[in-house]
Amino acid sequence: MNAALSKECGFDTLCQRYTNTTYDKRINITVFTEGYCRYCRHFFVDILYPKVYQKLKNIVNIEIVPYGNSKIVNGKIQCQHGEEECKVDKFESCVIDKLPSQDKFMPLLNCTLKLINPKIPFVSVYQRCFRKVSVPETARRRIMQVFSCYNSAEGYALQLKAARRTTAAWPERHWGVPHIIVNGISIHTQPFYMNIDAMICTWYNGKSKPKYCSEIL
Repeated sequence: MNAALSKECGFDTLCQRYTNTTYDKRINITVFTEGYCRYCRHFFVDILYPKVYQKLKNIVNIEIVPYGNSKIVNGKIQCQHGEEECKVDKFESCVIDKLPSQDKFMPLLNCTLKLINPKIPFVSVYQRCFRKVSVPETARRRIMQVFSCYNSAEGYALQLKAARRTTAAWPERHWGVPHIIVNGISIHTQPFYMNIDAMICTWYNGKSKPKYCSEIL
């Protein structure tokens, strides 16, 4: 667009306002997911964790909502892939609630999603992950809170909270999983979320982008 016309129409002011309000601000990512969805697990284990969290953790805020296509029937949550999936989702909600820093909950969720198998009792999976993932001494007490949450009504209450969060997804209601929202924009087709790391690097407006961005752009 012609510079004079852009100024006359006010686009240059809008662009400058956008630049000022987003400068050095983290990119917000919300992922609506469920435990036994293979596409969700692929996205988390192969894309979100290694390419976004590990490479771009300093410029992103990650929110995980583990409910997905579950439904509430007669006051009880019914998960798309059965009762074992409900256990996975509840565990994830408890981990996120008790270890709210993404530097604490992301490694644990990644380990869990790598190891879960319908043929293996989930309790053995999460116990193995707590042993495998290095957890700071200061967070040990919170691990006990995770177990307490998982084995009590608190875990179920957190799943109801995840249900409300999923239902309220904006700007577009979820119709399948993984359903991903980046800075208020829905990303629900594979070509987009497969390249979400490049998208984040392109959108990030800060004084210094991570080195990884220059490697992929």
